[in-house]
Amino acid sequence: WMMLEYYRFSDIDISPYLPFIEQAVIFYDEHYRFQCKQRTGKELDENGKLVIYPANSLENHPGACNPCLPIMGMHQILTRLLELPEKYCPSERKRRWRAILGRLPDLPIAREQGRRIIKTAENYRHREGNFGVMSGLWPFQCYGLGLPDLELIQDTFLHGLAEPFRESVSAFFPGVIFYARLGMAEKARKKAERKLSSGPYRFPAFWPESIDYAPDHNWGGSGMVGLQEMLMQTHPAAPASLHGEADADALRLENENGEKIRLLPAWPGDWDVNFKLHAPNRTVVEGKVRGGKFVELNVKPKQREDDVILQ
Repeated sequence: WMMLEYYRFSDIDISPYLPFIEQAVIFYDEHYRFQCKQRTGKELDENGKLVIYPANSLENHPGACNPCLPIMGMHQILTRLLELPEKYCPSERKRRWRAILGRLPDLPIAREQGRRIIKTAENYRHREGNFGVMSGLWPFQCYGLGLPDLELIQDTFLHGLAEPFRESVSAFFPGVIFYARLGMAEKARKKAERKLSSGPYRFPAFWPESIDYAPDHNWGGSGMVGLQEMLMQTHPAAPASLHGEADADALRLENENGEKIRLLPAWPGDWDVNFKLHAPNRTVVEGKVRGGKFVELNVKPKQREDDVILQ
């Protein structure tokens, strides 16, 4: 996914990366079809879908069946492979990726008090302390501001994660990123202020050991990502449904927000800032904000100015 994002931002020659990307996709398809056949005599389930089992989710949930993280990741990676120009992805290869996309399992969804909440996996309950359920918001960007079904991922975050995992700012915990991606500026502000406060050591950016080690670069790294997401967000066009509400052959919904650049989507109105950030399509956005208003904004190339959304 990072390789594909690198291509989306820089338009580099992606061909050196394609064997790695493609073999990751092929492994999930061929390995789990083999596993299913060993157990049941058939490569796919009764609905012709892949069964991702046995698996896990991030570092946890052993023996998971159809965990949400690889479903969302595979969906986005396959979709992006299918969008590549012919020189990178010829038609016969696209037929293979389309077939794999069509047999991905649906997302495991729980329903509680009228809410739909993404489960870690089919055989695990929701309300798990695991950020795999949020991978569709970040980094895979299946959901986001201006994209369909934002309520699903918002309810998953607010009602499907254990509160200590959602609210912690230590180590890699990415709550600040999720609050920013959901456009919740005040929550994101509080998390960023705590996340990026000084550590207890001589050097301010040396955060303490809580899960990993000292100095904990994951602590500051996730804080920096969250701060940037508060300031600017970009994402691909809205994906086809991940949970059985659209044909699997529909690669992406027609959605003009896919090429947009959202500025100040979760930025506190009383925070002044000077910034220079890179956006997709070799775009550079530079600006100054004072009192919640832009006093200077430069977008290069100039034709990308029409794609800027000021929140």
